[in-house]
Amino acid sequence: FLGTFDPDGRRTKVFPVFRNDEEGGEAFECGEGHGPRKEFFDLCAADLGRVQGATDPGADAPLFSHSRSMGKFWFNLGLMKSERNKERYTFVGWLLAQSIFNRTKLALDLSEAVFQTLVLDPQQYDPSIAYLRGVDPEAARSLENVHNLPQGDFESMLQLEGYPRGTAREEFVRQGVRAVLVGAVSWQSEALAQGFHSVLDRESSAAYFGCARKLREAVCGEPAEERLSSKRVSLRDVFVVQCDEELRDSWPDLDDALWQVLDAWPLPKKLDFAKFVTGTDRLPLPKTEMIKVELPFFAFSDHDHARLLGTLPQAHTCENLLELPNYWESLLHVRGQGAGGGARQDLLAELRRTLDDRLSFAVANCDTYALDTISHHAGEGAVGA
Repeated sequence: FLGTFDPDGRRTKVFPVFRNDEEGGEAFECGEGHGPRKEFFDLCAADLGRVQGATDPGADAPLFSHSRSMGKFWFNLGLMKSERNKERYTFVGWLLAQSIFNRTKLALDLSEAVFQTLVLDPQQYDPSIAYLRGVDPEAARSLENVHNLPQGDFESMLQLEGYPRGTAREEFVRQGVRAVLVGAVSWQSEALAQGFHSVLDRESSAAYFGCARKLREAVCGEPAEERLSSKRVSLRDVFVVQCDEELRDSWPDLDDALWQVLDAWPLPKKLDFAKFVTGTDRLPLPKTEMIKVELPFFAFSDHDHARLLGTLPQAHTCENLLELPNYWESLLHVRGQGAGGGARQDLLAELRRTLDDRLSFAVANCDTYALDTISHHAGEGAVGA
């Protein structure tokens, strides 16, 4: 993206520049508006979540690895401590904070525990075994197994682990929890916090978000298991929806049919729709982001109306804008303007089928967008707000 990483910098609006390898050399596309910005953060998340050697065997080892016991991404415990890796964690911390101020998500399923020292002083952070059960059940069970050990075996383990003789089992568990969530990742979390707090200090983070869970949701979005368990989620409960006057005042049947169709979709398909319109399938915090629906297409002749019935909806992720053909007006024109009674209900059912078919096709197949300007020099071209 345009600009360089400044560890002393504060809030930065990101203007991504995408490289496009063409025959004859490189070209650069400057993203306009908010959609490419969200795409940039999605690409960053994909890179952070990559498996080592999956794309480039010579690349740096990943900073995070997926923990099977947590079911989330956690600090890569096999990563060597070095100035280079500390700088990488610092940059990621800066990026996490910038995602908040760029009104987007870094869609990596990070463990909530990653965010604890961003809102709490590490010296005062003393996680409990109950908390560890919530974020890493296997590690918690392993520690709690000491309660089942015969006394002789427990004393042998204390000696092996370097604990003072006579350490109580509860104290062993307490220190074990701290070792897992704090001690084993101290330099990683310290470097991450340095970058994050260069944008948003710890006191402000605690005041704004209150806890690590809320901060994680603001940065990464709702956890996958919670999103997929919310079977009845309605996009109108998540987004502020703004319809243009023509749709709202002149074609309320089309507006009603649109949301009847979307509300009936299963959650994965609703998330695909969110990605189609907003550029990401990570849902924002409720009512913090807007979706706009407009009717930009015009039809005058019989041929125009017939063609419009086959036109797909379009989306502009830079504005979270859905452009919808007026299928209802065209159906009335083609099938009969004066339809009433049972015929009207049949037409409304056909309208819902048409909306479902066209939206489904658009969402499933039109998952890319075009940028306006291609330049052969990074930094040239159109840059939107």
